[in-house]
Amino acid sequence: MKISILHFFLFAFLFSSTNFSQEVVNASFEFDGVTRDYIVFLPQSYEPNMPVVLNLHGYTDNAQWQMEYSLMNDVADTAGFIAVYPNAVWPGFNTGLIYGSWPPLHTHIDDVGFISELIDTIISVYSADKNRIYCCGYSNGGMMTLKLAVQHGHRFAAFGSVAGVLIDPILERYNVLGNLPMIFCHGTDDVLVHYNGGPYPMMWSVDETIDFWVQNNNCNPFYTSVMLPDVDTTDGCTVEKRTYKDFSNNAQIEFYRVIDGGHNPPGANPHPDYRWSNEGNINRDINFNSELWNFFKDYENHLVDMAYAESFDIYPNYIESNGGTLNINAQLVNPENHTAKVYALLNADSSAFQDSIELYDDGMHNDGDANDNYWGGSKFLSGLDIDYYNTSLYTNDLMHNTTNLYRFQSRFTTTGPIETESYTIVNISENRRGLTEFTLKNSGSEKTIEDVRARLKTSDTCVTEITLNDTYFGDIGPGESKTVAVGFAFTFSACTIVEFELEISSGGIVFWRDTLMIDVVTYISNKSSTQPNEFALMQNFPNPFNPSTKIKYELPKIENRESVIVQLIVYDILGNEIADLVNEPKPPGTYEIEFDASDFTSGIYFYSLQVYTPGRAGDFVETKKMLLIK
Repeated sequence: MKISILHFFLFAFLFSSTNFSQEVVNASFEFDGVTRDYIVFLPQSYEPNMPVVLNLHGYTDNAQWQMEYSLMNDVADTAGFIAVYPNAVWPGFNTGLIYGSWPPLHTHIDDVGFISELIDTIISVYSADKNRIYCCGYSNGGMMTLKLAVQHGHRFAAFGSVAGVLIDPILERYNVLGNLPMIFCHGTDDVLVHYNGGPYPMMWSVDETIDFWVQNNNCNPFYTSVMLPDVDTTDGCTVEKRTYKDFSNNAQIEFYRVIDGGHNPPGANPHPDYRWSNEGNINRDINFNSELWNFFKDYENHLVDMAYAESFDIYPNYIESNGGTLNINAQLVNPENHTAKVYALLNADSSAFQDSIELYDDGMHNDGDANDNYWGGSKFLSGLDIDYYNTSLYTNDLMHNTTNLYRFQSRFTTTGPIETESYTIVNISENRRGLTEFTLKNSGSEKTIEDVRARLKTSDTCVTEITLNDTYFGDIGPGESKTVAVGFAFTFSACTIVEFELEISSGGIVFWRDTLMIDVVTYISNKSSTQPNEFALMQNFPNPFNPSTKIKYELPKIENRESVIVQLIVYDILGNEIADLVNEPKPPGTYEIEFDASDFTSGIYFYSLQVYTPGRAGDFVETKKMLLIK
């Protein structure tokens, strides 16, 4: 992260002045390769250890607009808190919502990570109180506030959403971490975010959104209702305040239901520049900024230092039913290095199978270095049914005595595998090739694999573009092959042989991978040529493995020679020869041999292909690494 120099100069100036006056600071830092900017408002009473309210703008708006429209600075100056206005990457925060024909959100932008980094920055630069960080937002910003509550709730003391509702993508693969105080405001005649749901299919209704948080916070579903005074009888709307008391009295929910109100927050800037013609009535009976702060100020965050999981991954995603090793890794954030326990929970889609794998951070379980918060674990699974399997993550912070089962999941399968059977390489132009008549085969014998797709990838920089790169094969029955007329196409520069990886998915999840070695000059590949054009040693598969893996290699035709002498040798990490897999003459062709490591311990091993012709030095030598995990 790189904070702007202007930010530090202003901060130094503020502290050097004995008579402090309110200030507006524009600042930025680099996050994920993108310059992210934001505005900070410091009240007249600014001093260290102040609370912070993040205020998120709506779709196609910006931080400056939100500051001027919401008028929150007036309340911040009076109540004494720092107001922060983050800027989204236009057109809005990445909530996952699809806005029909409107400009799409950038789905690759990590706004949750950006906001988390912004919190750290504000705490560091302004010595803010990390236990009193609050978040609110309007419209798209309200939905982003709810996304932060779901995915990063432990970083905030309370949340407020104006004209925002839950949407399906917010809850995918995530689980709320504990009870979270929430305050909502929504107009019953909102034409942009409909009170009863919509206008887009993934948008929840207001009642559904509030019911979700009522259940999450263990609140009494029978709310108390008060009609607030109709101070401005000309604004065309009134306000009902609903309060949902929680049984533990520390995470209640308040809902300001603006009857006949539109999309605007009560008390927002009335200037015409800040209104759309169709946004409906603006309530003038209350100032919702004041209601937000009156709600926020009663809450502090006691889980700000909680250890939690940030990411979770498994490999491989395909395991043979007769047995294979499943490896699991999780990245934890643990600010105060609390003692924690981490487990992966396994269950099958179609059977009663359940299992668990404990993860460690000791540097001995494929987890990086000890105590680096990168956790790892593995287990050899055998006797599995032909099925799909879920793995989910569970953490326990022993210091806080908090347990969290996360919504994000990873999947693996024992079905198939789906493998590349054949294809033809065609010359499209001088530096462009296509793969046609591309055939995948379901090598399994029991299950039809549905919604099969394939994508081509390569790390070779000589390939400048891959197109036609989401090829749909549909459902493939057991033992069945499926062919598409046009598979993939790619553009290349100076190269001869390119190694591609084919990712094969079912239901949008990549379960199988295949390697394609393509000669872009002669249009020959290891999948379609019986006589390769050059020597090649492939990466073993699977890798990591337990207890066996397959090694493939290719031998081209050597002029005036019917065969070559081939040695394929396995070495341990100290360079000791432990297995002589091949040591004999071989004619041209593609070969595959299985290496059984049942008698060897877990660790890194090397396999080396050495090819000779009589009377000549070595024609080809190549060595690759493989990992045995038991």
